[in-house]
Amino acid sequence: MGFYKARYRKIMVLVAVIFLTSASLVYGEEEAVRNVDSARAVLSDLSKEPLVIVYYFHRAVRCSTCMKIESLTVMAVEMNFAQELKEGKVRIKLLNMEEDQNSHFETDYQLTTQSVILSKVSESGEMKWKNLDKIWEYIHDEDMFTNYIQSEVDSYL
Repeated sequence: MGFYKARYRKIMVLVAVIFLTSASLVYGEEEAVRNVDSARAVLSDLSKEPLVIVYYFHRAVRCSTCMKIESLTVMAVEMNFAQELKEGKVRIKLLNMEEDQNSHFETDYQLTTQSVILSKVSESGEMKWKNLDKIWEYIHDEDMFTNYIQSEVDSYL
């Protein structure tokens, strides 16, 4: 009896994976269009003043630590740069680097794992960028992590 339950469970998991994969392919096309439009919007509405983009690059499969990095990064930026976010001087972008339209970032920023990248851009292009690689060192100390993100963003403003 246990053999059949295990087999049934495997079949159901396989069916769920096939369903989710096909749904993500359909959704992925719409998301790709939205991401391209979003990128164009960022570039088209740049003022003469440089803009700081806080990227969090993740993969499709995400562990609790990766989710924590994302939430702490967003929280750190929103807490300390609310006015800059409102004015459009700072932006937060959460991107899956495994999606086709984002895959170039792995080469552009030499990404090997989930990463927080700061990018300073102007209407003429990217001025500079930095991989905040100490996120892995500070992930278990929320205060250190938050201070690190905030001080690095502040240095780019």
